[in-house]
Amino acid sequence: MELLPGLQDDGSKRGRPPGPLGMNFYRLNEKCNKSMWWTVCKYCYAAHVSAKTTIPFPTHIRGRKESWEKHLDECLYYARVTRKPAQSDENQAETDEHARVYKHQRTSPPAFTPIEIMLFWRLLLEFQAEALLPNSFVQLRAVPHRHIIGGRVLDECAEQHSIEQRENVRAVQSGGRVNFLSDVWETIAKQHVLGCMVTLFGCVMNYGLRPTGDRHDGLAIAEQMEEVIEDLLASGWNVGAVVTDNAGQCGRARRILALRYPKFAYIHCFAHDINNLVKAVLKTVFQQISADAAGVASFLNTSTSKWLVRAMKAMHKRYGASLAIFTLCETRWNSMQACFASLLRARGALEDMVFSYRNSNEMPEKLRVLGENEFWTKLETAEKIVLWCSDFSVVADYHPSTKT
Repeated sequence: MELLPGLQDDGSKRGRPPGPLGMNFYRLNEKCNKSMWWTVCKYCYAAHVSAKTTIPFPTHIRGRKESWEKHLDECLYYARVTRKPAQSDENQAETDEHARVYKHQRTSPPAFTPIEIMLFWRLLLEFQAEALLPNSFVQLRAVPHRHIIGGRVLDECAEQHSIEQRENVRAVQSGGRVNFLSDVWETIAKQHVLGCMVTLFGCVMNYGLRPTGDRHDGLAIAEQMEEVIEDLLASGWNVGAVVTDNAGQCGRARRILALRYPKFAYIHCFAHDINNLVKAVLKTVFQQISADAAGVASFLNTSTSKWLVRAMKAMHKRYGASLAIFTLCETRWNSMQACFASLLRARGALEDMVFSYRNSNEMPEKLRVLGENEFWTKLETAEKIVLWCSDFSVVADYHPSTKT
């Protein structure tokens, strides 16, 4: 059986020969912490090689005795080779013995190992997401509890996706140096984390999310990035470049890291510069029209029980369908083009709505600009100018030649 480049037999440790338990596992060329390696089961890997379309790549197992023993007790492929009954087989034997005592004539369900059950639940979660099934679907008694699907099974999906990303980048790293990207993200829980990615030739791997703490100066960012770089180097990644945003603290962090790692190339994200260019354009010539358009879009999407309903009725009456009004994202100024375009696309319906309520005391001042021709003329001009910047920003973000 041919092994992947990242697999090798678990060798000796500090001069001692490997134990009999470790002979059942391959060691990956990547550490799970400073002193422990990731491993995979030899029997699961052999089954994966023989049927790659049906059997996924084995789950990573920490290279310690307790994890190995737990996996071998539940591994169906290990039981088939060694003729040792797995834990699920023993449970099934006890069930059959209990049935014979009470002389119940029934058909026993097929026995599945915990790994096969987790695989089924993971595929069930992927099916629910891809088929756009409602969340009430997972509350049925026939499927696992939502805490199981949203907890262990979701973690299993994330781990499997991380393994696939790692394999894609490893496959193209034939002597090449990967690029390390870092940026501060905000989660749905309003927590800031340092997002770390590894890219090469258009292949992207999410390496991890690190908590940022309460310091966001250049020195703090450099310390956090240095920890990630040390982990990358210890895991065998050949880093060639470090990419960050062009903010002031990020530039200082790059200059600090350049003294520590002089062989790396330190560059800033070009798409971030395009984003800043759009921001500069909107803050000068089109400052007033941008504020008016953003105010209209924000007001309509906030008034979901009144004015948004009236706008949707006007759209259905004029177009036969409802159109979305996009709001401005504060950190993504190129989203202003989507905001402008969504208003221009529904111009006729919005003008009809304003005309219908022009003499009403309920008409807010933010919506009265929709009845002015000068507003629509300036909005159309601003959208045309911002369009090419937004298109170029998207190309720079997703094109393989510029996506670092």
